[in-house]
Amino acid sequence: MGRRVKYTAQTFEKKSLEYLSSIRYTRQLTTSSGESVINELGEAVFEQVWIEPPNTADWALYLGISKSALTTLYTE
Repeated sequence: MGRRVKYTAQTFEKKSLEYLSSIRYTRQLTTSSGESVINELGEAVFEQVWIEPPNTADWALYLGISKSALTTLYTE
């Protein structure tokens, strides 16, 4: 009998995205005068800001699994 899997591929992806969302946010870029920065397509420009850089130890902790289990899952 094989080992019990805690996450399906879909729930692993969902929880991993939740982890990433918990440590980042997106903000719209503005000029010094408060105007939106616009790209060549006429769209507002946004940037992703990390509250803290993602790392495997915190990712595994968020998922409730060991770091070695996460490394095994992630590299398969």
